[in-house]
Amino acid sequence: MAGLLTLPFFDVGAGITPADGALLFFNVVGSETDKDTFPTASATPGTAHTNPVVANIKGVFPAIYLVGDYDWVLTDKNLVQ
Repeated sequence: MAGLLTLPFFDVGAGITPADGALLFFNVVGSETDKDTFPTASATPGTAHTNPVVANIKGVFPAIYLVGDYDWVLTDKNLVQ
Protein backbone atom coordinates (compact mmCIF):
# COMPACT_ATOMS: atom_id res chain seq x y z
CA MET A 1 0.00 0.00 0.00
CA ALA A 2 1.23 3.48 -0.85
CA GLY A 3 1.49 6.52 1.42
CA LEU A 4 -0.02 9.91 0.60
CA LEU A 5 2.44 12.74 -0.06
CA THR A 6 1.23 15.71 1.98
CA LEU A 7 2.42 18.92 0.38
CA PRO A 8 2.90 21.91 2.64
CA PHE A 9 0.75 24.96 2.00
CA PHE A 10 2.10 28.35 2.82
CA ASP A 11 -0.03 31.48 3.14
CA VAL A 12 2.07 33.88 1.11
CA GLY A 13 -0.13 36.93 1.54
CA ALA A 14 -3.11 38.68 0.03
CA GLY A 15 -3.25 38.66 -3.75
CA ILE A 16 -0.47 36.09 -4.17
CA THR A 17 -1.52 32.71 -5.47
CA PRO A 18 0.38 29.43 -5.93
CA ALA A 19 1.97 28.91 -9.34
CA ASP A 20 -0.25 27.32 -11.96
CA GLY A 21 1.51 24.64 -13.96
CA ALA A 22 4.12 23.98 -11.25
CA LEU A 23 5.95 20.69 -11.81
CA LEU A 24 6.89 17.97 -9.31
CA PHE A 25 9.51 15.54 -10.60
CA PHE A 26 10.00 12.21 -8.79
CA ASN A 27 13.18 10.13 -9.09
CA VAL A 28 14.86 7.06 -7.67
CA VAL A 29 16.95 8.25 -4.70
CA GLY A 30 20.41 9.42 -5.78
CA SER A 31 19.71 9.30 -9.50
CA GLU A 32 17.85 11.03 -12.30
CA THR A 33 15.80 7.92 -13.10
CA ASP A 34 12.05 8.58 -13.02
CA LYS A 35 10.07 6.78 -10.32
CA ASP A 36 6.32 6.25 -10.53
CA THR A 37 3.80 7.97 -8.26
CA PHE A 38 0.14 7.04 -8.13
CA PRO A 39 -3.30 8.71 -7.90
CA THR A 40 -4.64 6.16 -5.37
CA ALA A 41 -3.32 4.25 -2.35
CA SER A 42 -3.64 0.94 -4.19
CA ALA A 43 -0.67 2.01 -6.40
CA THR A 44 -1.94 -0.18 -9.20
CA PRO A 45 0.66 -0.77 -11.94
CA GLY A 46 -0.39 0.96 -15.14
CA THR A 47 -2.14 3.83 -13.32
CA ALA A 48 0.89 5.97 -12.51
CA HIS A 49 0.86 9.75 -12.81
CA THR A 50 2.86 11.35 -15.55
CA ASN A 51 6.31 12.46 -14.38
CA PRO A 52 6.39 15.34 -13.67
CA VAL A 53 3.05 15.75 -11.90
CA VAL A 54 1.54 19.09 -12.95
CA ALA A 55 -0.35 21.55 -10.72
CA ASN A 56 -3.69 22.88 -11.93
CA ILE A 57 -4.47 26.52 -12.69
CA LYS A 58 -4.82 27.21 -8.94
CA GLY A 59 -1.41 25.69 -8.20
CA VAL A 60 -2.90 22.58 -6.60
CA PHE A 61 -1.49 19.10 -7.24
CA PRO A 62 -3.69 16.01 -7.44
CA ALA A 63 -3.38 13.32 -4.74
CA ILE A 64 0.11 11.77 -5.00
CA TYR A 65 0.76 8.37 -3.42
CA LEU A 66 4.32 7.09 -3.00
CA VAL A 67 5.77 3.60 -2.61
CA GLY A 68 9.20 3.64 -0.97
CA ASP A 69 11.74 6.46 -1.02
CA TYR A 70 12.00 9.23 -3.59
CA ASP A 71 14.03 12.28 -4.51
CA TRP A 72 11.76 15.03 -5.71
CA VAL A 73 12.19 18.44 -7.30
CA LEU A 74 9.62 21.24 -7.48
CA THR A 75 9.87 23.76 -10.33
CA ASP A 76 7.61 26.35 -11.89
CA LYS A 77 6.22 25.73 -15.40
CA ASN A 78 9.42 27.22 -16.84
CA LEU A 79 11.56 24.61 -15.02
CA VAL A 80 12.95 27.15 -12.53
CA GLN A 81 13.43 25.63 -9.05
